[in-house]
Amino acid sequence: MAAEAENDQTIAVNLRGRPWTVELDQSLWATLKSDGRSAGAIRLRLLKIAVTKIDQGDLTPEVAMAHISATPEEVAKYRKKIADQGEGRELKKQETVKKKEEKAAGEIPLEVAAENLNLTPDQAAALAAVRQGDSILLTGVAGTGKSYVLAEISKDAALRLPGSRTVALTASTGTAAQLIGGRTLHSWLGVGRAEGDVASWRPSKAAQIRMRAARLLIIDEVSMLEAGFFDNLSTFLSTVRENLAIFGGLQLVLVGDFAQLPPVRGNYAFTSRTWSELAPRQCNLTTVMRQNSVDFQMMLCRLRLGQPQAADLERLMQCRHTAFQNGIIPTRLCALNRDADAINQRELGALLKSGAAPVQFAMTLRGGDGSWTKSLNIPETLMACVGAQVMVTRNITGRNGRIELANGTRAVIVAADDGSATIRLSDGTVRILTPQRAIEEGNARNAVVFMPLALAWAISIHRSQGATLDALEVDLGPSIFEAGQAYVAISRARDLSAVRITRLDSRAFRCHPAVLEFYGE
Repeated sequence: MAAEAENDQTIAVNLRGRPWTVELDQSLWATLKSDGRSAGAIRLRLLKIAVTKIDQGDLTPEVAMAHISATPEEVAKYRKKIADQGEGRELKKQETVKKKEEKAAGEIPLEVAAENLNLTPDQAAALAAVRQGDSILLTGVAGTGKSYVLAEISKDAALRLPGSRTVALTASTGTAAQLIGGRTLHSWLGVGRAEGDVASWRPSKAAQIRMRAARLLIIDEVSMLEAGFFDNLSTFLSTVRENLAIFGGLQLVLVGDFAQLPPVRGNYAFTSRTWSELAPRQCNLTTVMRQNSVDFQMMLCRLRLGQPQAADLERLMQCRHTAFQNGIIPTRLCALNRDADAINQRELGALLKSGAAPVQFAMTLRGGDGSWTKSLNIPETLMACVGAQVMVTRNITGRNGRIELANGTRAVIVAADDGSATIRLSDGTVRILTPQRAIEEGNARNAVVFMPLALAWAISIHRSQGATLDALEVDLGPSIFEAGQAYVAISRARDLSAVRITRLDSRAFRCHPAVLEFYGE
């Protein structure tokens, strides 16, 4: 076969630009015969050469037939055979391309997928945009299902994109990362606090491997990312992935509402140079899932933009007298973490002093050093007791996959040992809660088992972002110091009947001017 290939190459060179003469006839026969081909095979090869020369305009059919002793029927038949083969190859090529495109777009048609996933039109449009390869900003008011759509996008991409590390599920904060079952963005990057110049960031080898393998990067709570970091993130990924495109060529799904909590310092990510270059497609979710009351939904829209009406403030003032049932003390939302921690420790200490027996729920590591769990705000030990006010810290699903206990569900412990906690919910339902297992995103060998509860006499407004609370108390007076804080606090509730407000100042509701401009308000 090697000799035939070499001779065919020699023939191709000899034929280039030469007329077909008797001398060339003799040369072709000699060359083809030298590699042991039969007379029939030589004739077939000559026929192919002749047809090629005819198609190139170097030879007339009459001259070709004379040189190779072929009839017009034989030449026509062979030309049709070549054409059919070429058409077959082209069709096969087109079919292969089509299959690749269908695989890239997902095996399920978009409209069928949206129906099966029970997505709203806005949510389905976001999924379709990601499937088409667009980088998007998934945004919308609180309670529109951003976390739900994020989860569906992540699962859909994991099925479409080969490899266990191709989808990176991250969040800007540990609390948000825990809620979505991912890891913090900084942890995924492997750069600690990412301080200093981006050239000084030194990712681990494992981090470099996962960054190079990724094709889709999901970042939840993007509103809390600072513009300078967003620019540095793009530069860093381009360097690690050895790809000059922004973010190293990664497709991005950015999730969050810029009218909620802003970056701790610096400007919003949408003011960065890289944001303008990326130009993510804005997918705005408009159907509110958390609140059923249309009046409450409309009020929240006004509070979000810092535009409360007199009637809104009057209705909120009435929340001073909200009462709660079944022994549930509402969770106090505090502007500062330290205030919330102090309240929880004080209340727990009072119960222990009254004679309640303490119980410890210890985190158990299975594989790895557990460093990844710190970014998820999973405590090594949770100290509690009977009578402790608690909150479920992750969605608990049943065997059918439905959420039976949602993150943020309030309860009181009525019985406990080191292996389980019996809790009574605000509606009087009693449930037995056992430790849950979480795996490190991108590394299923590392896992942690922990009790998904937190003391809930108080939590910070920052930590409540993304949660739904069914009993909350908040001071909306001078303690509110940041744009979006008051709106985030109120929008955690499904209904105003779940809210108690101790103080109210209309100035607590404000939206940053840059955010108003960004959303075109």
